[in-house]
Amino acid sequence: MSLPRKILVYGAIAVGGLVAVSLFLSIISAIISTIVGIISAVISLAIFVLLLYGGARLILWLTGASDLGSVTDTVRRSDSSSADATETMDPAERARELYVRGEIDEAELDRRLGRYVSDGEQDEIDRELERSRNWAICSRLRLQDINITYTRWT
Repeated sequence: MSLPRKILVYGAIAVGGLVAVSLFLSIISAIISTIVGIISAVISLAIFVLLLYGGARLILWLTGASDLGSVTDTVRRSDSSSADATETMDPAERARELYVRGEIDEAELDRRLGRYVSDGEQDEIDRELERSRNWAICSRLRLQDINITYTRWT
């Protein structure tokens, strides 16, 4: 075999060897990166679960409950107690709330408030009534603006 031919054969063998080593290292690198990705996902999931558990324990500690079921019962009780508070509120306050919601008119509000007020408190009530009327008018205008804005975009 001649010298140039030997150089070509050994060069081809060397290039083939380099390609084989490169392919082998690429496969090993892909396997290692896949394993690292899986381990990273497992660690991230474990941290997320621990954060959820810690949050639940914090809620239990803050509420003084022994388990999460009693926390939800407490929340339900507080919701029902706020509904009970609306039903048991002062009649004058209830009349104001009905007026603000628009369920009764101004004359009915005056009539209802007149039943619960003595003459000495009348000036204070008039000021409060004026504030309530102004607040109700502003609230209704804001609701109308929101409704107009909503209907424009739908």
